[in-house]
Amino acid sequence: MSIDQLRPARAGEPWTEEEDARFIDELRAGRRIKDIARLLKRSRSAIEDRLRWFIPLEQSAAIRSSERETWLRKALNSPGSGYDWREVIKRNYAAENRSYWTSADLAVMREGWQGRRPLPELASALGASEIEVALQLCRDGLAKSLQDVVDRLGATPGGTVEIRARMAVDRAAASVWLLVVDGIGRRISVFDKQRRHVSVHGSYEEAKQRLSRLLDTRQRGHGSITWSIVCRVLGEDTVGEERHGVIKTEAARVPASAS
Repeated sequence: MSIDQLRPARAGEPWTEEEDARFIDELRAGRRIKDIARLLKRSRSAIEDRLRWFIPLEQSAAIRSSERETWLRKALNSPGSGYDWREVIKRNYAAENRSYWTSADLAVMREGWQGRRPLPELASALGASEIEVALQLCRDGLAKSLQDVVDRLGATPGGTVEIRARMAVDRAAASVWLLVVDGIGRRISVFDKQRRHVSVHGSYEEAKQRLSRLLDTRQRGHGSITWSIVCRVLGEDTVGEERHGVIKTEAARVPASAS
């Protein structure tokens, strides 16, 4: 069985208000943690970690991680307690300078996006920072990038969103794509049969096309051909996109991973 098959379907995804509400309902009903994990398509450890967000900060320090489940079940089922888990989780998020996105918040955000409501105004209505709203728009799939948000909704001049969007544009303009291919091209040394090709391109598509042309030549060495196409900015060693591949000499062609 592969790792992907073992990994729960919603592993690593942000929690939604609807998911939290079901979590609370299942706890209140007495369902076991492992069964809740299965229902929510989360790992058991993710479910157990989520418990801490439903416990008030002033009490969480005195409650061990192994006691969270019992404490919360008791709080939820205490007669007349009316335990307001939404308010608790909002305060816990706020303590870490995060916003808890309710269904109502998301509806306002989506309406604002469709109506091109200015980002500063939308952020104020949601009680969140501009960068929080911008990032949530990207997570929600409405915007492709911070620049997309700025182009559609604007942003406060000199604010975090505007600066980060401008930096992303500057980075893209200054970046280049490097193509490095071992096993093809010029010989590195007259005493060495190894061949290597290195070239610089303005885009990934240009680099991929160059790789295709190289694979059509006869300047190949022995064994497999390994290639890397990486995006780099001057002065940055490891920042940028990377794609790599290995091709058998007898079937040299650009694999699907490079397309």
